[in-house]
Amino acid sequence: MHQLFLNRSGWPVAAPFEFHGETTGDRQIASSQLFDAKEVAGRYHVLVHPYGQNHAAYEEATPAEILLREDGKVEGAYSGTWKIYDGNSYITLNLNGTVYEGVVTEQQMEPTTIKAICFTACGDNGTNLWGYRMGDAYALAYTLNTTTIPVKDNQYISRNMDLYGLEREMNVNAKWESDTPDVVSHTGRYNPAGLTEDIPVQLSCELSCGDYFWTDTFHVKARKESLPDGNWLGGIKAYYDFDQEPFVNAYDHVQTAKRLSQGGNNKPSLEKDSLRNGSILHQYFGASGYCSYTQMPNPLRNERLEGMTVSLWVKRTDDIPWDAIWSFYNPAVNTRLYLTGNSYVGFNNGKDWFDINHPGSIISERIPVGKWCLVTITISRSQGCTIYVNGSKIRDVEYIGNCNGINITDTKDFDYNRVIDFIQSCPNFYLGYGSFWGSIDVRMDDLILYNRALEATDVRALNTMSNRVTDFSIGEGGLSVKPVHHHGNRTMKSIYDLSGCPAKEVKKGIYIIEGQKVIYP
Repeated sequence: MHQLFLNRSGWPVAAPFEFHGETTGDRQIASSQLFDAKEVAGRYHVLVHPYGQNHAAYEEATPAEILLREDGKVEGAYSGTWKIYDGNSYITLNLNGTVYEGVVTEQQMEPTTIKAICFTACGDNGTNLWGYRMGDAYALAYTLNTTTIPVKDNQYISRNMDLYGLEREMNVNAKWESDTPDVVSHTGRYNPAGLTEDIPVQLSCELSCGDYFWTDTFHVKARKESLPDGNWLGGIKAYYDFDQEPFVNAYDHVQTAKRLSQGGNNKPSLEKDSLRNGSILHQYFGASGYCSYTQMPNPLRNERLEGMTVSLWVKRTDDIPWDAIWSFYNPAVNTRLYLTGNSYVGFNNGKDWFDINHPGSIISERIPVGKWCLVTITISRSQGCTIYVNGSKIRDVEYIGNCNGINITDTKDFDYNRVIDFIQSCPNFYLGYGSFWGSIDVRMDDLILYNRALEATDVRALNTMSNRVTDFSIGEGGLSVKPVHHHGNRTMKSIYDLSGCPAKEVKKGIYIIEGQKVIYP
């Protein structure tokens, strides 16, 4: 049974949760202000019930999240404005152009004893809106009772930790501090460079919600530097960290990546993520012809290849299995090689083709949604294609294809010379774009392309080094330079060429500014 209220216009609205003996009624709603604007502001779970919902077809309303800002604006799944009124408990929300009139009250969330601030409102288009957020003390207690803190006393740290990935109720904030941030950072980045012995590190955590907070301190040990077996640097031809624009290949400063889009879709954007160092690249979903993608010169073009490797960090934000994470694609010869979020690797030259983990055959969860993972693909002329996730080879794969007019069901039956020959000639490499469908909604970081197929020990070593602070630009042929965006008030006399002489004219190239090699402009 759900309690009914009347909104300002006299329309009935139903409370979001079951009735548990609450005593607030229409008289109190109309004559007293139960919460002020500061108390109501915050993040809410909301549910919009469509008018004329098709119950016979089991139509569902999808939960979403919004933020009611203290300045009266609404952000999140819906945007607009909100306000409450002095002396009563009515609320008005304008979400995506629909005006909702309702009431604000407190309820108990079934089947718990948790108290929540709730609103229920009727829209001017016949839809109904429910929203709730736990009270501050309850939200903090709920988080502590349902969350596993990612570290514990006496734990040994030998890789990056996701300190901020702990599950917590909305409006609960987390803050971490390390007493040795150059070894274990405030965000959990592990940097053992130069450590000759294990050292103690103190990590302090604070969870807070409104005026309530919880703190604890953990004493851990960071392991000394230990390098894995395997070659994780040999053969790198391109490395992009996406920390800032221009996106410059650390192994060839002439090569830069460009954020692009089709059909009015958004270009990929730069964002921050607590588990990654610096910035990350957010690519948006887009069907064919509406791709959000990044284009860069193919660093393997004109190389004499026996194999190649593509490795990057990805964090899927949807579960669509078809759309491209990356591709080598040349429309002039109608040939493509691509990877999708289904760990689906496809090659097609208009005649010969193979599909590994085609979504029509298998739905793979090897590349999970909502978690960062290192995805590495190797292809060689003799060994074919191998897929690794977080350093481990995927063994349960579905394989179909056609080579020389013969249907094949095993990777060993395909002529991979055709794939490597194509990669050697392909002009561009893409993040997103290039598959038959579109671009996946995904976060990406630290892209590396090798001119060889890494061995399994190399991939394991790459995974180890990718899970700590590592400079991947120091391999053979890497450039110890960084891009500079402008020289501000610097005079020409403070910009030097590589011979150490003041630059007479500054064009695009490498210069010495303030003692460092930089790419200008």
